This record gives sequence, C-alpha cells and structure tokens, in this order.
Amino acid sequence: RYSVLVKECRGRQAKTALLAAIDADTGTVATRQHQLAKELTQAGMAARAGGEAIAHLIPRRNIETWVFCLTDTVVDEETDHKDRGPMIDVRIKPAALNLFEWSRPNAAIPAHCIPSIHEAIAELSRL
Repeated sequence: RYSVLVKECRGRQAKTALLAAIDADTGTVATRQHQLAKELTQAGMAARAGGEAIAHLIPRRNIETWVFCLTDTVVDEETDHKDRGPMIDVRIKPAALNLFEWSRPNAAIPAHCIPSIHEAIAELSRL
C-alpha cells in the first residue's frame, strides 16, 4: 500500500506528510528502503525526492527494539525483543517522547542509540 499512500499524499492540496513505518525484521534498513523505492518504480511513480515530506521509520528487527533503546535499555539489532511482553506497554509513551527529543536540532543522542534510530532521526528531519 506504500505506493497508494504516496500517490494520495502527493495529490493533496493541503500541506501533507507521510510517515511510513515498517520493521526490517532480520534484514537491513537499506534493504527495506530499496523495497519501498522499488514499489514506487513498479507503480510507475517518481522516486521519493530529497525534500519530499515522506519519511521512513524502519526499526531493525522489530519496533520493540526501538522502544527499549529509547527508554535507556542497551539493546542490539540482532536480538528479537518482541516477546518481552508487558514490559513494553509502560515504555511506549516515554519512548515516543525520547524519539521526539532525540530528533530535535542539536539534541544530545545517547551513546547506546542503535543505528536504525540514527537513520530514523535523519528521516524525521524531512517532515
């Protein structure tokens, strides 16, 4: 549905942004980025332009990896954190707030920040 949503976003008169979120699973962020670009090409659409307000948030492994990292837990992007159950629920809001703070200009990003979050921070600057 990515290409459909991009088409709708591009066609709107109002100022619109698209935030696409998809896990990389055991692959890489670059592979997912390539898949999204390929979907646009296959739909006969132009590639995402540099200044276009379309951001890709691609957690490596799963979103739970981000939630733990964003709430000051040291994690890697190889381990599956999906089954850590109820520990996630209470961390979602603080994680979202920290992502907002880390994506602000000149923010001090902690040393334990994982690469896919660094990439997401760059993506968020498109919006």
